Amino acid sequence: MGENDLIRRLLVVEDDTFTGALLADVLRSHGFEVRVEHSAAEARRAMDEYDADGALIDIQLGDGPSGVALAHLFHDQYPECALAFLTRFPDQHAAGLVEADIPEGCGFLRKDRIADSDYLMAALEEVLTDHGGDFRDDLLSDRPLAQLSPTQLDVLRLVASGLTNAAIARRRGTSESAVEQSLTSIIKLLAIPVAGDINPRMEMARHYILVAGIPERT
Repeated sequence: MGENDLIRRLLVVEDDTFTGALLADVLRSHGFEVRVEHSAAEARRAMDEYDADGALIDIQLGDGPSGVALAHLFHDQYPECALAFLTRFPDQHAAGLVEADIPEGCGFLRKDRIADSDYLMAALEEVLTDHGGDFRDDLLSDRPLAQLSPTQLDVLRLVASGLTNAAIARRRGTSESAVEQSLTSIIKLLAIPVAGDINPRMEMARHYILVAGIPERT
């Protein structure tokens, strides 16, 4: 589209119908043309006919391919389409991802901030003009759970998934004692009391779920 075009096309890929509809209403009120799809398969079909300028993609899309797989597909097949993840996760580690899972130039926006229309419009402007790579909420120092290391975040995610220490150790290819050391560090960093009526493990899981929701068991 040319610089003088007033309407830019956005593809929103969001499996929650309410969230998708709400976001579409907000974006349309700011002059965007918006199409919402609820799965990776639907979004892939839509791109052939919609020719979107940008795509906002949830990381988790329920059954079928993930938003990560879809973003890589779009990056390879539609290089002119700017990409950004729009997710409840504060960063890629909380989602069980590593930096390589994020396509080059893909932005990272947090859902808990999109109620602020100024934030959302500034994010979209940067995503659409610079292809998103510099708009990375997952790298901000004040993001939720930023005090935890990638390893600690992964352990916390697995605790919130309901796994035992032994299962976490097997999943991560490490020892139970290493998992226990990570849990001790997490308890300290999150200032969780170890005495009294609060169960520290349950409280750790609660911290994760309040920020990122209940993780999928994979």
